[in-house]
Amino acid sequence: RQHAANVRQLLQWFVAGSVRPEITEQLGLEQATQALLRFSQREAKGKIVVRIVAESET
Repeated sequence: RQHAANVRQLLQWFVAGSVRPEITEQLGLEQATQALLRFSQREAKGKIVVRIVAESET
């Protein structure tokens, strides 16, 4: 129950703009393996974002 309350509070802060995740880098889907490797080796200071773009958007 406490975990759920903590997650709700965090979500409220995120929506309000009080919390912003630090994004280390953004990679395309074709680099997902590289992203996972960097994550598993703790090379990322913040978040690694893997972008998935529909073919119609490329």
